[in-house]
Amino acid sequence: MQPLKEQITALLEALELNFEFDEENNLFRLNFETENAPVHVCISYDDERKLIINRSWISINLPKERKAAILYAINKLHDEWCTPAYLYLDEDDNELSSRCMIDVPEAGVDQEVFACFVDSTVGVLDKNFKDIMAVAYGTEFGNLGGTSEQKEVN
Repeated sequence: MQPLKEQITALLEALELNFEFDEENNLFRLNFETENAPVHVCISYDDERKLIINRSWISINLPKERKAAILYAINKLHDEWCTPAYLYLDEDDNELSSRCMIDVPEAGVDQEVFACFVDSTVGVLDKNFKDIMAVAYGTEFGNLGGTSEQKEVN
């Protein structure tokens, strides 16, 4: 099997995506402008475990006092859809992030699978941005903010 760094480089180039390789941290960096906010992407890999990891995030520090409501909203969103990417709330800076992984088969990663892998994290952040921001800043709750008792406690 071709080394993962070479595979990822070839796939990113084939998809005509602009990227930088961070030699110090051994990962690929990409940036996307979405409808709602810029999304930053880091793609790392582990040749030994045959694993590619996509961590994407939006550089907005969400209010820590709304953490419980935001996590409730994220759990509710996970219950509503099926996607290979999942939303997370970074513990250090309270940034909204998404992760996805690929277990690489011996034949390598298919370009279509890799395109979905990159798009899934960016898409899940963009698609749910407005709902999460509404919960984070208390402007509206819709179906994501939990019960009124939960809203007041947070």
